[in-house]
Order: sequence, then structure tokens, then C-alpha cells
Amino acid sequence: PGRLQDDGAEISFDILTFEGSASTAMEKASYLSDMNEKRKIAKKDGLELLHKNMADNCLYGDCPLVIYEPNLPEGLVGIFAGQLAEEFKVPCFVLTDGDEDGIAKGSGRTYGDINIKELLDRHQDLMVKYGGHSEAAGISVAMDKIDEFKYALIEDIQEHYTFTEDDTIYYDLKIDAKLIDTALNNFISLHYKSQHMNWLHACWGLGVTISPLIMSAFLTGESGS
Repeated sequence: PGRLQDDGAEISFDILTFEGSASTAMEKASYLSDMNEKRKIAKKDGLELLHKNMADNCLYGDCPLVIYEPNLPEGLVGIFAGQLAEEFKVPCFVLTDGDEDGIAKGSGRTYGDINIKELLDRHQDLMVKYGGHSEAAGISVAMDKIDEFKYALIEDIQEHYTFTEDDTIYYDLKIDAKLIDTALNNFISLHYKSQHMNWLHACWGLGVTISPLIMSAFLTGESGS
């Protein structure tokens, strides 16, 4: 529960060292289990908010990602930053509301060979405070400085780091066209949003439209040779 409560470590220690009745021990363990479930839900909800934030603000392609999202659990921002860094393969800073008015608090996680501490050292003037090491950092930034902070880091990384173009295509599942049938439509409708169904149908429709043209061009070329 340490991610959601300031005294979470004490609660866990109390359960591990408890020597009272079995019924009380079960109550304590049940409380800990409930808190863990709440943490899982908070993590899922927070990531959904952050993905929506990225889409709404056209942040895809930024390096690093700098995302401010109000009302996130402060204890989870490091987890969010780490997961997004791995997902998008760039350093990521996630900021949320802090205890002080006008100040956003957050965490950063690096990706690749970018030293996040050295990156922040070059822009101390844009932060209220910060600390960390080469792979992770905690930061506090004034709300009205977040955009300036973001663009300064983007420009810095472009200046100090060289990236090798990665032409690898990543995908989660390969689907044969003949498998796009009623069963797949039903599965998508049950487990995904309507926008995913639209993309599925769009890709299928594109293939149906273009494939005859490709085949015609191929046959025409063969007959002309």
C-alpha cells in the first residue's frame, strides 16, 4: 500500500510482525489485499488517462515525453513514467498536482543510453527542485514552466544524442485475412472499443479495394514482358 498511502510500509511491516489472533491477522491481510487491488485499478485508470492525454495533445513522437495529468496518485507516477518509457522507447516524465499550489510533482524514467540526471543538470533553472541518478529522477516544476521545461529537454536531447533509425515493424498478433469473420468481429466488439472495430474494418476494406489493382498491374506487366 506504500504507493497509495504514506504509511503503507508501516502497515505492511505491522502485518508481517503481527503476533495476535488469527482473525485479526486475516482482517489485516484482507485490508492489504484490498489496497493492492485498488493500486491495480488506479494504475490501469492512470495509464488510460495518460494515453488519452498523449492523443489529445499530439505527444506521440516527442523525445522525451513530458506529460502533466492532474489528480494522478503521486505514488504511482514513477510506475507510469517507467511503463510509458518502455512502451514508446523514449525517456518519460509524468507530472501531477503536488502539495504546493502552482507546483507539479513527478518522476522521470530514462530509456536507452540517455543519462536523465545529466539531462536535468543542464536545466536546473526550470525546476523548483529535482534529484535522482542516470536512470530515474524525481522533479518539481512550476505549472507555468512545464511547457518551457518540455521543449528545453526535447531540444537538448536532439543536440546531445544521436539516434539510429529503427525500421523494425513491431506487432502483437499476425492475422490472416480469412480469419476476419463473424467470430473475430464479435470478439472485438466484446473486448475493445468501437474505434478499434472501425480500424479493423478499414484495414479489411483497404485490402479488398487495393488487392485487385495490384493483381491487375502484375498481370498487365507479365503480359507486356
